[in-house]
Amino acid sequence: MNKFSPVQKIAFSVLMIILLPGLLYTVYELNSLSEKEQVLSEIYRQQLETILFSVNQYSWDIANSWVSRIDQARQPVSGSATFPALEDFLIENPSVRAVFLSDSLAGEVQVYFSPENTDNRAALRGEVEALLQSRPDLTQRLRRYQQQGYRKIEPIQMPNPQSPDTRMVMLLFPLNDARPASSARQFAGMILAPRQFIEALLLPKLRDIANGQFQCAIFYEAGQIPVDPAVRLDPDQLVEQKNIWLFPEFFLGIRPQGQTIEELARENFYENLFLLLLLDLILIGAAWFVLRNVRREMELARLKSDFVSNISHELRTPLALIRMFAETLEMGRVPTEARRQEYYRIIQQETERLSHLVNNILNFSRIEAGKKQYHFQKLNLNQTVEKVLSTYRFHLENAGFALETRLNPHIPDIEGDPEALAEAFINLLDNGVKYSETEKRIEVRSGMENGSVYLEVQDHGIGIAPEDRQKVFEKFHRVSDALVHNTKGSGLGLTLVKHIVEAHHGHIELDSKPGRGSCFRLAFPGTVQTAKESG
Repeated sequence: MNKFSPVQKIAFSVLMIILLPGLLYTVYELNSLSEKEQVLSEIYRQQLETILFSVNQYSWDIANSWVSRIDQARQPVSGSATFPALEDFLIENPSVRAVFLSDSLAGEVQVYFSPENTDNRAALRGEVEALLQSRPDLTQRLRRYQQQGYRKIEPIQMPNPQSPDTRMVMLLFPLNDARPASSARQFAGMILAPRQFIEALLLPKLRDIANGQFQCAIFYEAGQIPVDPAVRLDPDQLVEQKNIWLFPEFFLGIRPQGQTIEELARENFYENLFLLLLLDLILIGAAWFVLRNVRREMELARLKSDFVSNISHELRTPLALIRMFAETLEMGRVPTEARRQEYYRIIQQETERLSHLVNNILNFSRIEAGKKQYHFQKLNLNQTVEKVLSTYRFHLENAGFALETRLNPHIPDIEGDPEALAEAFINLLDNGVKYSETEKRIEVRSGMENGSVYLEVQDHGIGIAPEDRQKVFEKFHRVSDALVHNTKGSGLGLTLVKHIVEAHHGHIELDSKPGRGSCFRLAFPGTVQTAKESG
């Protein structure tokens, strides 16, 4: 015996085909998010490191350009002991406090001071000479670099016990051997004020690089020099930092504006997580939608199967009666004229019943195909009701039903299709007859309310539960009740009634209580409308 229903099998298939791959991908993405976070952090750090490298390279390029200019300007004017080009260089670059030339690290040193340098020049000259004499190894090392085609600039921190803010740096480099022999000097150097150099040359460069996306500052022993004076950075919050090549005691720090790399990576993590969850919800919604439609289609297929079974029974019953009474009459087995007239009435009733059933099927087919047409004309609803009752009353009385009519004679005319309205009325009467087992009484009323003309058909049968009141108007739907299942029907009657009423620009209302019967009200506009057809 098969343990799984078709719906369960389809649900499992949808789960495997649609939902499971999405969930597996989500698990994979969640497992790889931490790795992606590390990759993102590393990429970001490399970008920041590149920025710091470019700033260092920029400062080094400035120093190299100055070295080349000093090398070219170290020749005095003929007949003079001064160097005008050096003096111009010192005036143009205030962060260079002095330039010195030396024939060797242990020989004579000539120092040329900036006009803005108000320091003790004799003391500064002595510091330069002492530093050069204390590093005899620099001569050979700088010469070796130069012989290999590379002129190295060597930064040397100068002592300044008074304040780290005023501490200076010496940049030592060999002079170009290609200069004329009249110059016996072999080495030169610059005395730089790092803070002045940074504020004048590096901060503008850093502002261009930051561009509102990064926060930068240059740190040293006594504090920091922020790019944005209004923002001071915590060294512990820096993402990347590097020493400034020219000034060993200074380092440059950088971090993203507003968020750290960890915060950015975490934000990226949550964005990816949100997208994955959204994808899963969409897949779940799609799976639910597919299952819902499959279930509806399977339910509809079952209802269609029940419809075929019920309609076959509905057709077989009147046909069997017609055939039986027709054969009885044909064989002359009816002894009296009164009995023959009764058989004729039964054949006529069953023929009308069969015609009504066939009309329901044909009308439903036209509605499904969108080809149902209504021919509107001015009519009185009471007259349509009375015409139906004149032919249907005998059937009701023969079935043991008491019929009560209360038709308001003052209702206005409406625009409608008389045949369609009669069909809707017959379906309501037929519905009341089928589902009234104990109290066989049907009431028909008409009247005016809120500008609408209404027709009410009330029975005292089994009634309809609240959860089924909307479903009874759906095609093929039949209430899940033992009496309903024991009573054969097509499940199309109320569907046709609803379509007819809405085609007449009206609406249908249902008031029902289980065990106490149902009241259907068909309401139509009371004003006269232009005749038209509805498809």
